[in-house]
Amino acid sequence: MRTLIATLVVAVFLELPSRADGIIQLTISGGRVWLVATEATAGQVLAEWARVGQTRILNADRLSSDPLTLQLVGVPEHHALEVLLRSAAGFVARRRPVDVSDGSQFDRILILGLSQTLAAATVVTAGIELAGSAGAVPDAGSDPDPEGRLNALEAWRRDPGESLDPVTSALVDPDERVRARAQELFEEALARF
Repeated sequence: MRTLIATLVVAVFLELPSRADGIIQLTISGGRVWLVATEATAGQVLAEWARVGQTRILNADRLSSDPLTLQLVGVPEHHALEVLLRSAAGFVARRRPVDVSDGSQFDRILILGLSQTLAAATVVTAGIELAGSAGAVPDAGSDPDPEGRLNALEAWRRDPGESLDPVTSALVDPDERVRARAQELFEEALARF
């Protein structure tokens, strides 16, 4: 009898969701998000976002693994992403060409890594929304000459490596030509995902 009771208790505990795994309830509809997350990581919430929203999410592994607890009620999707991805250097959310009623308005979300600062800048162009910290193109960002920053972008184009950071930083450059070229390179890179 004791063995049967012990087996039933173990079976019940195996069926219950683990507190370490977090609890996530997510609904995405009409461009709005309802989210209850208890002791869940941002990566776990994004995995659910990918499933519920039918969204491809890239670089979620770059996020902090600290558990979070939050509740969002009917907030616009991009605001929900800003809250959820506040530990990232930024993110890019590409809008779907055709809206869906029950799913995310974004078909892809690209996470840009962990942020050293949380100073936010948002750029919206060509249906792509970028949120993150404004910065400069590495090794050329302090160059006061926009031509130097353009040359740095071309160097990145020839040898992009693994990081989009030089391009995403240039999306908020003070010079319009640098921003335009960064946008072109960014859209080319995003199309490859």
